[in-house]
Amino acid sequence: YYDIIVVPGMARGSYEELGDLLKLRIVKGTRYIGDMASLLPILNKVADKLSPVNPADELIKYQPVQPVLEKQPRKCIVIDDLSIYRGCKPRIVAEVVDAPLLSLDEVVNRASRFASAGADIIDIGMTAGGSNPDLAFKLVYEVGRKVLKPISIDSMDPEEIKMGVKAGAKLVLSIDMGNMFKLPEYIKNTPVVVTPTNMEEGVYPKTFKDSLEMLEVNVRKAEELGYKKLIIDPMLHPPIIGLSDSIVAYRASLEKFSNPIFMGVGNVTEMIDADSLGVNALMTCLAVELNVSLILTAESSVKTRYSVKELAKAIDLAWIAKLRNQPPKDLGISLLKLKSKWVRDVKTYRDFEGKIPILNELGEIEFKLDPKGCFRIEVDHDAGEIVVIHYPLKSKNPDWMVKGKSYYEVRSKLLALNAISRIDHAFYLGYELAKAENALENGGEYTQA
Repeated sequence: YYDIIVVPGMARGSYEELGDLLKLRIVKGTRYIGDMASLLPILNKVADKLSPVNPADELIKYQPVQPVLEKQPRKCIVIDDLSIYRGCKPRIVAEVVDAPLLSLDEVVNRASRFASAGADIIDIGMTAGGSNPDLAFKLVYEVGRKVLKPISIDSMDPEEIKMGVKAGAKLVLSIDMGNMFKLPEYIKNTPVVVTPTNMEEGVYPKTFKDSLEMLEVNVRKAEELGYKKLIIDPMLHPPIIGLSDSIVAYRASLEKFSNPIFMGVGNVTEMIDADSLGVNALMTCLAVELNVSLILTAESSVKTRYSVKELAKAIDLAWIAKLRNQPPKDLGISLLKLKSKWVRDVKTYRDFEGKIPILNELGEIEFKLDPKGCFRIEVDHDAGEIVVIHYPLKSKNPDWMVKGKSYYEVRSKLLALNAISRIDHAFYLGYELAKAENALENGGEYTQA
């Protein structure tokens, strides 16, 4: 006697009728047999959610996939406990943009949020056009002391780089023909990213050929000067004005160099008015295909908020796909947010059409204020909370507020406070709290209607 029979997720059709005939529960497992190893340990917990129609892939618990280093490559750079080498699972470098313009608490809070979201290295981004070595030291030291992640210093200024490394920076972004001659010997044992530029003289690559030629010159010169841990950055350009050309440069770099490769995907996500989730997913797949070792992102605008979290999940998706040598789909990990892979429209109403009346013309409902007061709803993305402020009826001064991480948490508190007396007010609040929760989850703007 069996409690449940699990058939392959790829099996077509519904097994509901067969189950009824045999008086057994027959459900679908995962599409791929390899994913059953993730489903079986939680089978008891999700048994009631298994379907005779739909595969069980979406029920698999999300588990980050860790790289397995069987043999350390010749050009492996170790940053704390991170092994950076050609072909490793990409690491996320999350930049705190324009850190000198923020308070120390703001820098630490952003760094902590990035670390919690999945960043492997926290990058202290200094401001271009001004030298502030003392502040570079303070920021690197304080963030390194409070956030348990390796810190990098993001500057082309030699003095800021020196002080950043003295304060404990484990990675330098970046060196080029303009500054590599001005750095002391102790920097040469620190991992550095080499770019195909000479920013001191305003020289940047315009084509992929320029990028490769300048990168080859800069790498060779850095090696001659004694830099021992070089990571190359062929430089990713924005869409329409050079993206495809720079992808060619990355592809050619695989053959021309053996160093680990760096890619700044923020140059794409920040330069396109499209949701960052899809852009990050695609750029991550390209990065994995190109054996990129370090991916830099910067949540420097509202539209790229949560990019670190998006990249962390996208890397797991792309990495599993690479290990299995298949497209990044049907793997138990998904970055789908607004769309879904399956349509499960429930149309039970059709059983009642013609049997019960359809009520349409009900007249207008007169608007009345709730005697128990009104609410102002706000979203605090930094704290990850929905905030609801209560105003007594006809008063401009609030008397209390509640906070919550989700619609359900806020709703439960409002119900416990017995704060609503009209059903139309309850419907309105439910609609607005759902909007607020969506904005909180996706990093978008919330405006109360």
